[in-house]
Amino acid sequence: MSNGQLNVGVGKRLVAQIFDLIVITVIFWFIGGLVAIIYGEGGFGGFQMTGTPALTANLTTLFLVFLYFTVLEARDGQTLGKKIIGIRVVNDDGSPMNLETSAVRNVLRIIDALGFYLIGAILIWTSSKKQRLGDMVAGTVVIEA
Repeated sequence: MSNGQLNVGVGKRLVAQIFDLIVITVIFWFIGGLVAIIYGEGGFGGFQMTGTPALTANLTTLFLVFLYFTVLEARDGQTLGKKIIGIRVVNDDGSPMNLETSAVRNVLRIIDALGFYLIGAILIWTSSKKQRLGDMVAGTVVIEA
């Protein structure tokens, strides 16, 4: 990168992901409770679902989590976790990402997240630009904000 900002490694990205996991848990709890109410399987106080209700809750949550990462990172390069930690995602030339670039980066999060983000971590550790697969394909890097 030409602007002199350092690319961020696994440590800060992991802490940001933990904060984002809290947001994801809230999204799952809300969607799960809502679906449980709709299907008569409980509610916000607790639910245990199988079959169609579970599939509905999980697919809806997965879609909303994808939107959470994609839209927030396309908007200003930061999810809530990244904002708290002080890091941001940009194109590898330092320019802001657009929605398409963010979507590509986040679709590949599925592969990067395998083994509790072990695939992503290995790629970050071994990449000269500290990129996970989604970053490599999308042409993005994570930098200090």
